[in-house]
Amino acid sequence: MTTQRRKILLLSIVLVLVISSTVFSKEGSVAIRTQPLSNIKIDGNNAVWMAGSGGNLDIYHLDLTTGVETQITNDPSIQGYPDIWQNYIAWQDNRNYLESPGNYDIYLYDIEKKTEQKISNIEGSHREPIIKNNRVVWVDHKDGNKDIMLYDIKNATLERVSSDGAQAFGLSFDGNIITWMDHRGKTFDIYIYDISKKEEKQITYGLGDESDPIVNNGKVVWMVGYDGFSQVYMYDTKTDLRTKLTVGEENHRPIAFSNNMLLVIENDRLVINTTDRITEQPITSPGGILPKQAFIDNDRVIWFDGNTLVVDSIDNALNRKPNDKIPSPNDTTIVEKIKEEKKGMLVKADKETILTSEDGVLTLKFQKGSFNKDAYITINQKDKLQKTSYTPISKVYSWEVEGNIKPLLPIEVSMNYSNINTDDNPRKLCMYSLNKDNSLKRILSNRNHGNNTLMTKLMDENNITLMIYNKAFTDMNNHWAKETVDVISSHEIINGYTDGSFKPNKEISRAEFVKILVSSIYTEEEILSYTNKNVFNDVSSEIWAAPYINIASQRGWISGYNGNFNPNQLITREQMVAILIRANEDIEANNSNNHQTEVDLSSYKDTEKISTWAYEAMKKAVGNGIIQGNNNELQPLKNATRAEAATILYRYLEKLQRL
Repeated sequence: MTTQRRKILLLSIVLVLVISSTVFSKEGSVAIRTQPLSNIKIDGNNAVWMAGSGGNLDIYHLDLTTGVETQITNDPSIQGYPDIWQNYIAWQDNRNYLESPGNYDIYLYDIEKKTEQKISNIEGSHREPIIKNNRVVWVDHKDGNKDIMLYDIKNATLERVSSDGAQAFGLSFDGNIITWMDHRGKTFDIYIYDISKKEEKQITYGLGDESDPIVNNGKVVWMVGYDGFSQVYMYDTKTDLRTKLTVGEENHRPIAFSNNMLLVIENDRLVINTTDRITEQPITSPGGILPKQAFIDNDRVIWFDGNTLVVDSIDNALNRKPNDKIPSPNDTTIVEKIKEEKKGMLVKADKETILTSEDGVLTLKFQKGSFNKDAYITINQKDKLQKTSYTPISKVYSWEVEGNIKPLLPIEVSMNYSNINTDDNPRKLCMYSLNKDNSLKRILSNRNHGNNTLMTKLMDENNITLMIYNKAFTDMNNHWAKETVDVISSHEIINGYTDGSFKPNKEISRAEFVKILVSSIYTEEEILSYTNKNVFNDVSSEIWAAPYINIASQRGWISGYNGNFNPNQLITREQMVAILIRANEDIEANNSNNHQTEVDLSSYKDTEKISTWAYEAMKKAVGNGIIQGNNNELQPLKNATRAEAATILYRYLEKLQRL
């Protein structure tokens, strides 16, 4: 991904769209009882989503007219990313994970008949289906390609419709035209497939990174990053004409497209355009803040704030003042948002409960049984904390339990930064807890780029904020790894030297690499809690790297040679890859969604130089994009530099959703 593309995405607010067909006629709101863990999809009077916890996710359905919510699947595995059209629901499913670990199939469910069937009847890993007009499309991840599959419901036929070498991302489908962004070249370009003509066509050619395509009624809109800003373009498959739909020195991103009405994020606000003229009319959601999702259909908009679906008219949204609200439903849900005057918010002992701060940034999820009796919790907000070497991003949030009752189970904590302005790369954002003396402790968290959220689990901490640690190096300004090193150092994983330099081209030792790897996975408290055994003859408990080396040894990431680890020996690229892959297999051992793609390395010029013991690890690392090589060489025996170590760690942490 180019730097230009990254800048555009960072300046865009991630808001997810689902285009629906006909929505129930009356304006109003419907509460969702089971918290969605993916984007909601809507068609007509039906909504679907996935929800659950741990390794068990299921599909849920909501009738918008009656408010009746139904659990569709009940299987001890993952059923996720559903879509709905009329009486059909399609989703990805890994119930056969024992036979095919890491792979998914696509299932189709008939709501009226209450029957299901597997429709992805070929080997592969099939992901995120879209269903329209008696057809289901999805991407098959196989052999390094990302191919588009098409299933015809009436004829029960399955075929691959993308051409050889496809690298499809971000599908959109209107029932006849499939569109996607494809990375088979040096940049992302937009492709389409016309089902009626059985024809694939590339419609953009590298003006910049073209992305986020949406198709409706044969017209395709997408975002183009060029000359510092992003604009929206349109291609009409019926006339072969291209049109620029936005102008100005703002970043624009299309999120909704229906009947020539286009909903666009312009910097940090929502505007409406039409495909025949540039109007850019501001549009406001109930409550005046950007919701988690927005759906559009003809003259209606549906907003989802995380708990409630609100049906709105475009006229209302255009004329609404920020403080105008549509009343929430008078219904009892697991999400308790009613703040009692003194006691705070109620957490039931026998229910899963979700509490949200008034500004929507902090969310606390309490599992059933978190307390042995009902408890009242108050969420407090304080001004941003000013700290040397840190940029404050959010307010400081704390929560108090009446009677100082301690939770029995970890609290799932998430912080959303969608509506928080930051001039820096959001991958640098870290969650911190505050000690009594206002000192900071970095909290390891997972990142969801889809909704701009950092997530973690806490037991004792109850005072948290978002900060960016600022670390600039004197010798990185023009280096190819500058952005990567900046992000890694902002997470306080890798440090520079006392003279302010990073020395990116200096070779790194085995001990140094193990240290940064362990530091990226474990907190300092966790590292200190491990038994500091002298596993290797040449690693005494007194040397600085001993705790990190001992953890890596106990976890099976390193094994040494003849009882020695050789901590000061320079690490080769293949050694670095092998350690990283072992760490990943250990960390992801119980994650049924973990899939490490292996590729054929014969196309690289120096394949024969890879040591036998490192060959399988190198295949997995290349297959998952963790290592990419240079000039068609993997250079397995070359000593790794500090910049290379930071880069490979960055890609790995990105795979783990830590960055």
